[in-house]
Amino acid sequence: MYVPPKGFFTRVFEAAILFAISAWLIKKGICFLSDVRVQIILGIAVFLAIKAIRVFRKHYKDTHEL
Repeated sequence: MYVPPKGFFTRVFEAAILFAISAWLIKKGICFLSDVRVQIILGIAVFLAIKAIRVFRKHYKDTHEL
């Protein structure tokens, strides 16, 4: 199938549109990651706190008689 060659301004316009869409998608991706990152950090902090409490509580039970 033969595709006729595109003109210079058509190629420039297509490149500008693709660049604009790419920039918009990158911006949306960064915003999404920054929103999710806070929740992930909080989740990891809670997980580590729970693990630390369990370890210290087990150590306390093993070393002290009730």
